[in-house]
Amino acid sequence: LHISLHEANNEDLTKMLPEGNVVNGIIACLSLHIVNDPKKMLAEMFRVTKHGSKISLTVWGAKQHAYFITLGEM
Repeated sequence: LHISLHEANNEDLTKMLPEGNVVNGIIACLSLHIVNDPKKMLAEMFRVTKHGSKISLTVWGAKQHAYFITLGEM
């Protein structure tokens, strides 16, 4: 198992992953709700994540204000 941790600009990952490079998965905790452009962040995450991999996001706030994505109910 190989895991690496990187700090990067969520809306522009080109410095960390130049065009054509991909990762097996992304975890982004408590950042989607504070970036300047959430759609740009999501697009960038999909751009650099290998097809079929997992992206995990957490956001802060009440459930009724989470407008982006609902993956399932507990």
